[in-house]
Amino acid sequence: METVLKTDEHVHNILDKLLFPNTSKQFFSEYFDKQFHHISNRSSEIYNSFITIDDIDAALVSEKIKPSDLSMAQNTLISFHHWSKILPGHSVKIDRDKIKQNLYSGNSLVINSAEKFIPTLDNVIKNLSDILQSKVWSNLYITPSGYQAFNRHYDTHDVLVLQLKGIKNWKLFDSPIVLPHASQPYDKSGFDLSLLEPIKELTISPGDILYLPRGVVHEAIALDQLSIHLTIGFKPPIVADILDGLHLELIKHESFRKGLVQNSLNEIDLKKSFISLLNEISFKDLIKNAEKKYSNSDSKANDKNIIKNYTRTESISLESIVKKSPGKIHIKMEGQHLHIEKNGKQEVLPFFLNPILNSIITSGDKGIKLSLIKTTFDKDNFLKLIHQLIKKGYIELI
Repeated sequence: METVLKTDEHVHNILDKLLFPNTSKQFFSEYFDKQFHHISNRSSEIYNSFITIDDIDAALVSEKIKPSDLSMAQNTLISFHHWSKILPGHSVKIDRDKIKQNLYSGNSLVINSAEKFIPTLDNVIKNLSDILQSKVWSNLYITPSGYQAFNRHYDTHDVLVLQLKGIKNWKLFDSPIVLPHASQPYDKSGFDLSLLEPIKELTISPGDILYLPRGVVHEAIALDQLSIHLTIGFKPPIVADILDGLHLELIKHESFRKGLVQNSLNEIDLKKSFISLLNEISFKDLIKNAEKKYSNSDSKANDKNIIKNYTRTESISLESIVKKSPGKIHIKMEGQHLHIEKNGKQEVLPFFLNPILNSIITSGDKGIKLSLIKTTFDKDNFLKLIHQLIKKGYIELI
């Protein structure tokens, strides 16, 4: 018998809605950080209040969507050259006819950060960010029957999988690293994931939801028809994040500001000072600070000068000086794609942006004048690219 979520009377928040008939309280006590969880036998229309096939079609024809918002893959990512057009000045444009051809050839289409193009989904993501006290984002996967988007892998963030259309077969495997950190991705783990034996095989149907803790190795293949599923990724604060706040407390005390030169410190005295300080510190405050760091991105902190910053961006020129915006940014090259992550948001950009971003990031707080960045782009297209990088929050004007 199908479970149908009819009204808000049954639930208190969006997480309860997604997990119905389970509750968020049950989720955190029994599954979060512990084990995968599959909820099935629900209405195939349970997600229609915030995402439909029409919403997806509208997003794909939207003028807002850019090549950097899309990826295509068959077991691994394929070059953007296969589904886009390279225009004069090296700018890239989506070629929707090529995308259709690729889908017929078995390649999956991925819409990265799908909430940017579907307002109702964006509301869900924002609400989940508050509830989970985490950075939250969504990706949409459209996979032809008989194919899979990516080979066996694990993620370094938690995932909720919402099946929208079609049926997928999922195989789950033990984790070589339990709850891996972002610095421990599967391709650098040193483990041969192909040697693992599945511990569970699941059939995921429309209306189902699957929770995968970070680190759970998985692979999925679409069965007898086109499959569409939405992943909601989230990165909760972890215990180690408390150390960030602890560092700020330590440097308030003279004994922890002393230099480490030729064993000049007495180890016993240092341990006593450390234990004494730990007894004074409010760990509740440290935990709250860690949660705040994750639920509020660095970009929100810069929203105080929205009009001022926007006006400055309008007048950008080759004489402008830019630097990396606040917060950690992770960049990784894979073939013809540049994977970039900041504030919990993941995006795939064209490879030719790598030298531009590297020049800016390595310039430090002093920044770099745009005229000093080596590029093959003409002036107008180069400034447009810089404008987009500022808009996305990766860099900022000085």
